[in-house]
Amino acid sequence: MRMNLNTAGWTLGGFFGLIHLAWALMVAAGWGQPVADLVLRLHFIDLQVTIAPFNAGAALLLVVLTTISGFLGGVVLAALWNLSIAAPAPRTRRRRARPGVGDAHGL
Repeated sequence: MRMNLNTAGWTLGGFFGLIHLAWALMVAAGWGQPVADLVLRLHFIDLQVTIAPFNAGAALLLVVLTTISGFLGGVVLAALWNLSIAAPAPRTRRRRARPGVGDAHGL
């Protein structure tokens, strides 16, 4: 089944954008540092990371750029999918029926 390029693009772009919007809102609410610390600890990573103060312009740019990149990624993946299924299946060679052989009229 063929994929619609726009639908795939907006689906992946919307997903990426929403995830990054959620991150920006966590930073704005002051939860960015505890969440980053938790995620790193859960992955057995001992790294000192400091989350910068919230910046509305940077947050907007983050959401817009990730949405655009997700959209482009979705379009590329859908196009590759469509190309992979567009090739016709290999045809087997059929024998051509000879008149009078193997049919009821040829008896």
